[in-house]
Amino acid sequence: MAAVETRGGLRRGLHVSATVEATSCVGASDAIGEAYRCFGTNHHVYDPCWYDIHAPPFVDFECLAHPWDSAVVRLHGGFIEALPPGRVSTIPWGLELVDGNRCVLSLGANSLVNGIPVRWTCGRGVELLADLNQHHARWRVTEVRVTRASYRAMGLIQVRHAWLGIPSLSAPTD
Repeated sequence: MAAVETRGGLRRGLHVSATVEATSCVGASDAIGEAYRCFGTNHHVYDPCWYDIHAPPFVDFECLAHPWDSAVVRLHGGFIEALPPGRVSTIPWGLELVDGNRCVLSLGANSLVNGIPVRWTCGRGVELLADLNQHHARWRVTEVRVTRASYRAMGLIQVRHAWLGIPSLSAPTD
C-alpha cells in the first residue's frame, strides 16, 4: 500500500503527523523494494517512503512506519537519487496473525533462532521467523517469544492478513 496516489498527493485516509527535513533519500527500500529509504535531519531512518509528485517545486516524501498506519511522516527536501526499476520485494511488509497481533518486517541485522533469522517484529514480546509457509489456505509462520537471554519457540501460528509493498512513483530525473 503506497502512501501517495498515482497522480500525486497523499492517499485518501492518511494524514501527516509530522514534517521532518530530509538529508537524503535513496532508491533502495529495505521494507518493500521499489520505494525509498530516507534519512532525516533528526537522525531517524524512514522506510518505506514514496515520492509525492503533487508537491513540486518541493521534494516531499510520504513515509509509513507500518502498512496499517493512517499517519505518515512527511520528509521535505534533501538529496534524491533515481529509483532502480524492478526491485519489488515478495516478502510481506506486514502480517496480522489470527490472534490479532500485527507484525512488521524487521529492517537491518536480525537475530537467528535455530539457524533461522527473525524476520518480523510484533507487539507483546513476539517475533516471527523467516519460515513463512504459503502452501496452505492460511499461511503459517513460527512465533517466538523474546526472553531475557534468548528466544522461546511458541510453534506455528496462522496469518490472517499480509501486506505487500506497492512500488513507488519515480522521482523526476531532470
